[in-house]
Amino acid sequence: TGWFDERVLYLAPSPASPFVSLTEKVMEAYPSVSPYGGEFANITPHLTLGEDVPVAHLRRVAARVSRRLPVRGEATEVWLIAWGDDSWRLLHRFRLTGAGHLGP
Repeated sequence: TGWFDERVLYLAPSPASPFVSLTEKVMEAYPSVSPYGGEFANITPHLTLGEDVPVAHLRRVAARVSRRLPVRGEATEVWLIAWGDDSWRLLHRFRLTGAGHLGP
């Protein structure tokens, strides 16, 4: 598990480099649009487990999740999501076709 301050608890992929590379490729293709509006200098691939709830609750979640790690899986698609109207919206799904290539 990892933390952004004590506000966000997340899981990080290992290795992270394929996800960083994919994000960089998308940023190169669409330079006028940055992840999180360019608010953060570093790309940190992650799966958010909890955000903006009491830190004591997040610590309990971290302890419970840590006992069940590692989680194994395979990324098969990438979702383009955007924040709007007080929630995240799925704009498009991209199928991963292998070796880091995006399919239609």
